[in-house]
Amino acid sequence: MVVDAALTKGIQMLALGLLLIVIAIIFITAVLFGANSGPVGFDLQVLEIETTAIGVFGLGALTLLVLMFGLLAIRLGTRKSLEHRRERKELKELHAREEKHAGSSSDAGRGTRTDDRATGGSHTDGRTADLPDQRTDRR
Repeated sequence: MVVDAALTKGIQMLALGLLLIVIAIIFITAVLFGANSGPVGFDLQVLEIETTAIGVFGLGALTLLVLMFGLLAIRLGTRKSLEHRRERKELKELHAREEKHAGSSSDAGRGTRTDDRATGGSHTDGRTADLPDQRTDRR
């Protein structure tokens, strides 16, 4: 039986994830029920903190949660920035193709148009802009 490499990798990652969850549950249980209730102190030269072992664990979990939210915000912001950059690049390429196409077609009919009303009066070379105004499309 031939097994797809991606499927095998997925099963390995699933097993690793479950193993890590079980280890975390064992650790949490050990901290909550096996921790001594004596005070634990930290001297940070500027600030001195005194708490219990469970308090240290809770502060560590809270710090990890804040870190995860920070990384998520960076990831989402980077993704949006990359999407915006790609969209601008595509629009720039589309505009360049339109300019090239309009430039070649306006060369052929340059001698036939003399009236500004036929061109819309917006361009001196006989072209009109078909692209949306980018100044009004700000996000």
